[in-house]
Amino acid sequence: MELLYHAGFCTPRFPSWIPDWITNTPRQTITTWPSKPYGFSACTQVESEIRLSSKDKSVLVAKGYIVDKVNKVGKTSFQTSDRLLYLQELSSFILSLTSYPTGESLNDLVWKIPIGDSIEPTSTTGVKVDFRAAYQAFTEYLQLGTQDTDWKMEILQARAMAKIKQFLFRPQELRQLLWPYLRTALDFAERFADARACITQNEYIGILPGTAMNGDFIAVLHGSSVPFLIRKSDKRPGHYIHLGECYIHGIMQGMPETRKLKQTMIRLH
Repeated sequence: MELLYHAGFCTPRFPSWIPDWITNTPRQTITTWPSKPYGFSACTQVESEIRLSSKDKSVLVAKGYIVDKVNKVGKTSFQTSDRLLYLQELSSFILSLTSYPTGESLNDLVWKIPIGDSIEPTSTTGVKVDFRAAYQAFTEYLQLGTQDTDWKMEILQARAMAKIKQFLFRPQELRQLLWPYLRTALDFAERFADARACITQNEYIGILPGTAMNGDFIAVLHGSSVPFLIRKSDKRPGHYIHLGECYIHGIMQGMPETRKLKQTMIRLH
């Protein structure tokens, strides 16, 4: 399972379920993200059933569920676009809905989803943060016409100078409030291979790896902490390509109606 958390299709040299640590720098997975209430546990209540195919050792066979389908993928790439545009697109996806499958308020989801419903900021200042208020400060700050701020550079400078506390207490009250929220949202996005926003067929909002396309599937495997993004293989009927782990708000602590889902053996190559 650990291989799947780190893997995602990037080169035809390897099966998609094998991490390519030769050309890619290992990154933290979202499985360790401090989300409410006790971290992610999409299907950890069930023991994993995962093995190599007896007929083809390049194929990994895992028992699980295909729980949803990607209906719309964001156009804004986290790695190649302005970070604020990524966050704004994610917010617009949420507010385009009339309701949410979990019954949560959309006004709460606009600040919860970008930070993976984190229980704490990723900064090490020890300052207690009201994420709702921090998000409100963030949106107000954007309305002041400061969208051209290079946040990535500000973050790098703050880290390099080891003066996070000084940055937090700049005279601008809004910056003081929004910084922990923005830092946490960007740190969460950096755990994906080029994060993009998405809406699923069942109208869940999530964050996917940048290779995502409309029509890809969301799978939850037995024993897995998080869902995975998979795509039907063009080369092998009945098989899938593993694209990476994903965040789908509302199923990270388990699907509410797993009894209605059909268990299946998912073959990854």
